[in-house]
Amino acid sequence: MKIQPLPPDELDPFIEFPWTLHAADPLWVPPLGQPIRAELSGTNAFGKYGQIQPFLATRGGETVGRLAAIVNPRLVDMDEAPVGQIGYFESIDDPDVAGALFEVAFSWLKDRGARTVWGPMNGGVHRLHRFMTTGFQLAPFLSEPRNPAYYPDLFQTHGFGAIARWTSFDLPIETIAALPETFGLERILQRASRSLRIEPLQTTDLEATLKRIHPLLDEVWSGHIGFTPFDLEEFGEFFGGVLALLCERNIGVVVDRKTNRDVGCAFMLPDYVEAVRELQGDASGWGSWMGGPVPRRMLLHTLAVLPSAQRRGGQFALLENGIRFAVEDGFETITVALAVDTVRPLFERIALPTREYKLFGRAL
Repeated sequence: MKIQPLPPDELDPFIEFPWTLHAADPLWVPPLGQPIRAELSGTNAFGKYGQIQPFLATRGGETVGRLAAIVNPRLVDMDEAPVGQIGYFESIDDPDVAGALFEVAFSWLKDRGARTVWGPMNGGVHRLHRFMTTGFQLAPFLSEPRNPAYYPDLFQTHGFGAIARWTSFDLPIETIAALPETFGLERILQRASRSLRIEPLQTTDLEATLKRIHPLLDEVWSGHIGFTPFDLEEFGEFFGGVLALLCERNIGVVVDRKTNRDVGCAFMLPDYVEAVRELQGDASGWGSWMGGPVPRRMLLHTLAVLPSAQRRGGQFALLENGIRFAVEDGFETITVALAVDTVRPLFERIALPTREYKLFGRAL
């Protein structure tokens, strides 16, 4: 077996490998090629401060695996050493292939001062990260982390253990529409309305939307595992495509009435995953489906509220607002994507999680 580091001008076999590996998987959604090439070559916003080195594994002249070793200098451990990352991982079901890739990646990361490594993670938790561990039989949703079921085993075979967990919920619209009444949220919502108000955003001005949402999410996500601040340019690269699909009924900001300060936001959108699959990796077609038939599944993509507003029910106000529009617009199901601790218990009271994801780590 040969493990080869790839320079920026020789990325084709790295980028093309998943198309061969996942060709027989009817649920696979091809990633957009242009953004991935920019990420791997370091020509995107992350490349201005991060380091990335792609490695390709071949055996008998055939590609059998790949990964990228990554250092985000803003993500450090308690001793201020950088946390190494394993990203863009793809492999056949062979522990020897994964082990050989890990060995060279670990060496590269150690040379840059890393003492621990997390994966899969493509630069930080604001970028694509974590493995799916349950729910493989379900249809994917837009931007969902998807992987073959054996990938977590390959990591665990080589000393990785789970360090964080997320869940998703697939709910009939009738179930989630009854949420406020089921749990007696009316009084919470009334109390929230006295100190908070919800403002829809005019997403036709994408630049203004990005500038408003970016500092808020930066503050809300502070303290979450693996989070580090990132610049507006990087935020736009990674979230601009999703925000461009939203109308004012899909995105709301909760504002403190007294200070007129943004203290939370949520966005829900029709799940255009099938339209993205049809692009077959061609980023130039993004959004070309707008104006056509709207999917019947709504995706609760983000619900982010500062602790001060959570104590006043800001998260419930945003959720009720989004659910009301989803019902009015005739959606049949809602998928709650990648729920974190602040909202997971609410949904666990009405349904069991349908999908699970984990982030893994180990010492170097």
